[in-house]
Amino acid sequence: MSPARQLACLYDQYVSAVRQGDEGTATAFAAWLGEFWDAGPAEPRTPPGAISLLGGIGRGVRWYQTETTVLGYVRGWTRRGCYQVPIAELGSNADRVIVAA
Repeated sequence: MSPARQLACLYDQYVSAVRQGDEGTATAFAAWLGEFWDAGPAEPRTPPGAISLLGGIGRGVRWYQTETTVLGYVRGWTRRGCYQVPIAELGSNADRVIVAA
């Protein structure tokens, strides 16, 4: 599974945890992912590598993979930044960020 797809799945599991009231799981993942939100590059014009349909306050999150980073853009938040998750961080912390289904 590509890192963009992996992050999209994790994000959808996070939204599911929120909806199910699993506060511990949701809070841990949100804290981890929140570390990577910042002003970022403009959204690529190419199709995303993956989409989290459940995320982004109902707007969806589009995930793009570069050589070193997965970029996540929330529809309608173009001036607010994006998630910028280093692929190495995702791989080395996969056990910490995996959300219980």
